[in-house]
Amino acid sequence: MYSRQVKPCRDVGNPACENRRDFLFARFLILFMHMALSWGAKRQLGYFSIVAAVALILIYRYFISPALNAGPTCFDGRQNSDERGVDCGGSCAKLCSFQANTLLVEWARVLPVTGSITNAVAYVQNQNPGSAIRKIAYEFKVYDEEGIFITARAGSSFVGPAGKFAIFEPSVNVGNRAPAKTLFRFTEAPVWEKIDKRWETFPISVKDKKLSGENSSPKLEAIAENNSIYDMPNMAFVALLYDKDGNAVAGSRTYIDELQKNSKAQIFFTWPEPLKDEVSDIDIFPDINPFSLKF
Repeated sequence: MYSRQVKPCRDVGNPACENRRDFLFARFLILFMHMALSWGAKRQLGYFSIVAAVALILIYRYFISPALNAGPTCFDGRQNSDERGVDCGGSCAKLCSFQANTLLVEWARVLPVTGSITNAVAYVQNQNPGSAIRKIAYEFKVYDEEGIFITARAGSSFVGPAGKFAIFEPSVNVGNRAPAKTLFRFTEAPVWEKIDKRWETFPISVKDKKLSGENSSPKLEAIAENNSIYDMPNMAFVALLYDKDGNAVAGSRTYIDELQKNSKAQIFFTWPEPLKDEVSDIDIFPDINPFSLKF
């Protein structure tokens, strides 16, 4: 077989030899740079692999593994442990919907204040002792005697642990229409939670109720008493006045910033115009948010 032998070029100054040496040197430089870049890339890749491996180990150890090995909770989106439903019932604070009784709305009315301004009141009963609602939306709708819609008022409120209470919306304007019927409804599903058992025997009471000036400038005063060992912040009180047939004829609300433990405070309710009906009975409801107090 014939093969061509490439002879070394040693002639200094020979253009052919100079060109050949330049070509070989250029190839050497390219090969060297390629090897150098490849080594640098491999080194960078090695560093990146180490960092990525350490990061994955830390993520698994502190996030994935605890989640996989954690015991059942009331927030894991599954029914487990002693739960009666998904994250409700059993030892969970949240009640399952089938465990709770409905909120019973006994009546709703708009009560005159002055001119076209009224106060809307709903008388409601919580039939779930030891359970409360953090927040629930509601709506009042007012109609005249012909069933024609007058106005509406929406709001939201907490619901205390048990018993009867009043939801109060002030300054509802009915215009020049005569309200004859008021409808009240809760506009979202309640979320019931078990509360601290100390709320079940909370001794907040109202006594010494005195109404005066019914025919001029009605004023109701009373004594609110806190016999507990806890200070009660931001308390509201709702007063309802009834005629001899048990119908509510007036309502008002007042606030006190704080009712300290083992103390009393005087509370006042006023109306700008004389009462149209004779008052035979008075209710005053302490409006206490059970989620506002930290034991």
